[in-house]
Amino acid sequence: MSNDINFSDLWRQQSAPAPSIDELLGKAKELKNRERFKLIGLVLLMLATAGFIVWIKIHFQSSIITTLLGVVLVLVAIIMFVITSFGTLGLLMRKHSDTSVSEQLKQLIGFQKKQEFMQRVIMSLYFILLSAGIFLYMIEYTIQMKIWAGILAYTVVAVWIAFNWFYMRPRMIRKQRVKLEGIIEEFQRIQKQVEETK
Repeated sequence: MSNDINFSDLWRQQSAPAPSIDELLGKAKELKNRERFKLIGLVLLMLATAGFIVWIKIHFQSSIITTLLGVVLVLVAIIMFVITSFGTLGLLMRKHSDTSVSEQLKQLIGFQKKQEFMQRVIMSLYFILLSAGIFLYMIEYTIQMKIWAGILAYTVVAVWIAFNWFYMRPRMIRKQRVKLEGIIEEFQRIQKQVEETK
Protein backbone atom coordinates (compact mmCIF):
# COMPACT_ATOMS: atom_id res chain seq x y z
CA MET A 1 0.00 0.00 0.00
CA SER A 2 1.38 3.37 -1.04
CA ASN A 3 1.73 6.22 1.44
CA ASP A 4 1.68 8.84 -1.35
CA ILE A 5 -1.26 11.19 -1.02
CA ASN A 6 -2.33 13.23 -4.03
CA PHE A 7 -3.38 16.49 -2.39
CA SER A 8 -4.46 18.11 -5.66
CA ASP A 9 -6.99 15.28 -6.28
CA LEU A 10 -8.30 15.60 -2.73
CA TRP A 11 -8.61 19.36 -3.14
CA ARG A 12 -10.56 19.00 -6.40
CA GLN A 13 -12.96 16.49 -4.83
CA GLN A 14 -13.74 18.85 -1.99
CA SER A 15 -17.06 20.61 -2.51
CA ALA A 16 -17.12 24.31 -1.79
CA PRO A 17 -20.07 25.51 0.23
CA ALA A 18 -22.48 27.51 -1.89
CA PRO A 19 -23.09 31.06 -0.68
CA SER A 20 -26.50 31.79 0.78
CA ILE A 21 -29.00 33.81 -1.24
CA ASP A 22 -28.76 36.73 1.19
CA GLU A 23 -24.97 36.70 0.92
CA LEU A 24 -25.21 36.66 -2.87
CA LEU A 25 -27.77 39.48 -2.94
CA GLY A 26 -25.41 41.45 -0.70
CA LYS A 27 -22.52 40.84 -3.10
CA ALA A 28 -24.64 42.00 -6.04
CA LYS A 29 -25.69 45.14 -4.15
CA GLU A 30 -22.09 45.84 -3.17
CA LEU A 31 -20.93 45.41 -6.79
CA LYS A 32 -23.66 47.74 -8.07
CA ASN A 33 -22.85 50.37 -5.43
CA ARG A 34 -19.12 50.20 -6.20
CA GLU A 35 -19.70 50.46 -9.96
CA ARG A 36 -22.22 53.28 -9.46
CA PHE A 37 -19.82 55.36 -7.35
CA LYS A 38 -16.93 54.72 -9.78
CA LEU A 39 -19.10 55.76 -12.71
CA ILE A 40 -20.38 58.89 -10.92
CA GLY A 41 -16.78 59.85 -10.08
CA LEU A 42 -15.71 59.28 -13.68
CA VAL A 43 -18.61 61.35 -15.05
CA LEU A 44 -17.81 64.21 -12.65
CA LEU A 45 -14.13 64.06 -13.63
CA MET A 46 -15.07 64.11 -17.32
CA LEU A 47 -17.40 67.09 -16.84
CA ALA A 48 -14.70 68.95 -14.88
CA THR A 49 -12.21 68.17 -17.68
CA ALA A 50 -14.66 69.46 -20.31
CA GLY A 51 -15.15 72.64 -18.27
CA PHE A 52 -11.39 73.12 -17.98
CA ILE A 53 -10.95 72.61 -21.74
CA VAL A 54 -13.63 75.21 -22.48
CA TRP A 55 -11.98 77.61 -20.01
CA ILE A 56 -8.60 77.14 -21.73
CA LYS A 57 -10.15 77.70 -25.15
CA ILE A 58 -11.86 80.92 -24.01
CA HIS A 59 -8.80 82.36 -22.24
CA PHE A 60 -6.12 81.33 -24.74
CA GLN A 61 -7.15 82.31 -28.23
CA SER A 62 -5.72 80.18 -31.01
CA SER A 63 -4.73 81.32 -34.47
CA ILE A 64 -5.01 77.97 -36.29
CA ILE A 65 -8.26 76.12 -37.03
CA THR A 66 -6.72 72.75 -36.02
CA THR A 67 -6.65 73.90 -32.40
CA LEU A 68 -10.39 74.56 -32.44
CA LEU A 69 -11.02 71.24 -34.24
CA GLY A 70 -8.93 69.46 -31.60
CA VAL A 71 -10.93 71.03 -28.77
CA VAL A 72 -14.22 70.13 -30.49
CA LEU A 73 -13.15 66.47 -30.99
CA VAL A 74 -12.07 66.13 -27.35
CA LEU A 75 -15.34 67.67 -26.15
CA VAL A 76 -17.37 65.38 -28.45
CA ALA A 77 -15.50 62.37 -27.02
CA ILE A 78 -16.20 63.47 -23.46
CA ILE A 79 -19.87 64.29 -24.11
CA MET A 80 -20.41 60.96 -25.89
CA PHE A 81 -18.84 59.10 -22.95
CA VAL A 82 -20.89 61.04 -20.37
CA ILE A 83 -24.21 60.51 -22.20
CA THR A 84 -23.58 56.78 -22.54
CA SER A 85 -22.51 56.59 -18.91
CA PHE A 86 -25.85 58.07 -17.83
CA GLY A 87 -27.58 55.10 -19.52
CA THR A 88 -25.45 52.68 -17.54
CA LEU A 89 -25.90 54.74 -14.39
CA GLY A 90 -29.68 54.60 -14.83
CA LEU A 91 -29.45 50.81 -14.92
CA LEU A 92 -27.37 50.78 -11.71
CA MET A 93 -29.70 53.24 -9.93
CA ARG A 94 -32.83 51.14 -10.48
CA LYS A 95 -34.43 50.06 -7.24
CA HIS A 96 -36.66 47.02 -7.23
CA SER A 97 -38.82 45.89 -4.37
CA ASP A 98 -38.50 42.37 -5.77
CA THR A 99 -35.03 41.15 -4.82
CA SER A 100 -35.50 37.67 -6.18
CA VAL A 101 -32.61 35.74 -7.66
CA SER A 102 -34.09 35.88 -11.17
CA GLU A 103 -34.66 39.64 -10.96
CA GLN A 104 -31.12 40.27 -9.73
CA LEU A 105 -29.78 37.99 -12.47
CA LYS A 106 -31.68 39.95 -15.14
CA GLN A 107 -30.31 43.24 -13.77
CA LEU A 108 -26.74 41.94 -13.67
CA ILE A 109 -26.94 40.52 -17.20
CA GLY A 110 -28.39 43.85 -18.43
CA PHE A 111 -25.54 45.69 -16.72
CA GLN A 112 -23.02 43.25 -18.22
CA LYS A 113 -24.35 43.88 -21.76
CA LYS A 114 -24.27 47.66 -21.22
CA GLN A 115 -20.74 47.43 -19.84
CA GLU A 116 -19.55 45.33 -22.81
CA PHE A 117 -21.02 47.93 -25.21
CA MET A 118 -19.25 50.70 -23.30
CA GLN A 119 -15.95 48.83 -23.33
CA ARG A 120 -16.10 47.68 -26.94
CA VAL A 121 -17.75 50.55 -28.83
CA ILE A 122 -17.81 53.70 -26.72
CA MET A 123 -14.27 53.39 -25.33
CA SER A 124 -12.93 52.74 -28.84
CA LEU A 125 -14.68 55.84 -30.23
CA TYR A 126 -13.64 57.82 -27.17
CA PHE A 127 -9.95 56.95 -27.62
CA ILE A 128 -10.04 57.65 -31.38
CA LEU A 129 -11.70 61.06 -30.94
CA LEU A 130 -9.55 61.96 -27.94
CA SER A 131 -6.32 61.01 -29.73
CA ALA A 132 -7.26 62.88 -32.92
CA GLY A 133 -8.32 65.90 -30.86
CA ILE A 134 -5.09 66.00 -28.85
CA PHE A 135 -2.92 65.62 -31.96
CA LEU A 136 -4.83 68.38 -33.78
CA TYR A 137 -4.67 70.64 -30.72
CA MET A 138 -0.91 70.18 -30.44
CA ILE A 139 -0.18 71.35 -34.01
CA GLU A 140 -0.33 75.07 -33.17
CA TYR A 141 2.15 74.69 -30.33
CA THR A 142 4.52 72.14 -31.86
CA ILE A 143 5.10 74.19 -35.05
CA GLN A 144 6.60 76.88 -32.83
CA MET A 145 9.10 74.36 -31.38
CA LYS A 146 12.28 73.02 -32.86
CA ILE A 147 11.59 69.95 -34.98
CA TRP A 148 13.15 67.50 -32.50
CA ALA A 149 11.07 68.97 -29.64
CA GLY A 150 7.86 68.66 -31.68
CA ILE A 151 8.65 65.04 -32.57
CA LEU A 152 9.43 64.34 -28.91
CA ALA A 153 6.13 65.94 -27.80
CA TYR A 154 4.11 63.86 -30.27
CA THR A 155 6.05 60.71 -29.35
CA VAL A 156 5.41 61.18 -25.62
CA VAL A 157 1.67 61.73 -26.20
CA ALA A 158 1.48 58.76 -28.62
CA VAL A 159 3.25 56.48 -26.11
CA TRP A 160 0.91 57.64 -23.31
CA ILE A 161 -2.17 56.95 -25.46
CA ALA A 162 -0.79 53.55 -26.58
CA PHE A 163 0.00 52.61 -22.96
CA ASN A 164 -3.57 53.42 -21.93
CA TRP A 165 -5.09 51.63 -24.95
CA PHE A 166 -2.97 48.48 -24.98
CA TYR A 167 -2.17 48.01 -21.28
CA MET A 168 -4.48 49.91 -18.90
CA ARG A 169 -7.74 49.50 -20.83
CA PRO A 170 -7.54 45.68 -21.26
CA ARG A 171 -6.45 45.29 -17.64
CA MET A 172 -9.37 47.35 -16.37
CA ILE A 173 -11.83 45.48 -18.63
CA ARG A 174 -10.50 42.10 -17.45
CA LYS A 175 -10.87 43.05 -13.76
CA GLN A 176 -14.44 44.28 -14.27
CA ARG A 177 -15.44 41.18 -16.25
CA VAL A 178 -14.01 38.72 -13.73
CA LYS A 179 -15.92 40.28 -10.82
CA LEU A 180 -19.20 40.56 -12.70
CA GLU A 181 -19.02 37.12 -14.34
CA GLY A 182 -18.25 35.51 -10.98
CA ILE A 183 -21.40 36.94 -9.38
CA ILE A 184 -23.53 36.14 -12.44
CA GLU A 185 -22.34 32.52 -12.40
CA GLU A 186 -23.25 32.20 -8.71
CA PHE A 187 -26.73 33.62 -9.40
CA GLN A 188 -27.19 31.24 -12.34
CA ARG A 189 -26.15 28.29 -10.17
CA ILE A 190 -28.65 29.23 -7.46
CA GLN A 191 -31.42 29.86 -9.99
CA LYS A 192 -30.76 26.44 -11.53
CA GLN A 193 -30.98 24.82 -8.07
CA VAL A 194 -34.26 26.65 -7.37
CA GLU A 195 -35.72 25.52 -10.71
CA GLU A 196 -34.64 21.91 -10.08
CA THR A 197 -36.40 21.82 -6.70
CA LYS A 198 -39.70 22.99 -8.19
